[in-house]
Amino acid sequence: MQAFRKGFDAIFPISSLAPFTHSSGSDSELETVVCGVGCGDPEWQNKEELMKNIDPDHGYDRNSSQYRHFIRYITELDNKRRPEFLKFLTGSKRLPTGGFSSLQPHLTLVLKRENPGQTPDQILPSVMACQNYVKSPQYSSYEIFKARFDYAVLEGQQNFTLS
Repeated sequence: MQAFRKGFDAIFPISSLAPFTHSSGSDSELETVVCGVGCGDPEWQNKEELMKNIDPDHGYDRNSSQYRHFIRYITELDNKRRPEFLKFLTGSKRLPTGGFSSLQPHLTLVLKRENPGQTPDQILPSVMACQNYVKSPQYSSYEIFKARFDYAVLEGQQNFTLS
C-alpha cells in the first residue's frame, strides 16, 4: 500500500485530494467512490428500500415468510456483522456506490430444495456470488433461519465452498 501511495503521489499529489474528505463519519468521499458504500449506511435499516432492491424468485415471492425473514435478518445486523454478511453474499465487504440498488444483478433470494432424506432445517443457505443469488431453504422459524445464516456467514468468510 505504501508503494502504491508513493507512486500515486508522484503522478497526482495526494494532498490535492483533500477536498474529497470530510470530517464526519469514518469513510472519506474518495474511499466511497473507489471502494463502495460502508456498512453504516441507513439503507440497512430501511425495510422498504431493501424490498425494492432485493428480489424474491424461483420459489419465493414478496409474501413468502423466508423473504420476510431475509429482510428482517439484514435489518437486524449490526455494523460489525454487515461486512461479514456482504463478504458471504458477494465476495466483497462493501456495497457498490449506491448501495443495494447498485448491485448488478440485483440481490435475489431463491428457494434451495433439500435432498431426499433431509429437512429444510438441516440445510445451510448458500450463495452464487457472481449472480448475487442467495439460496435458502424454507426454514421452520425465524430462529432457525437466523442460526443457519449466522453459521453460513461465519464459515463462508474464507472461501466459497458453501454453494
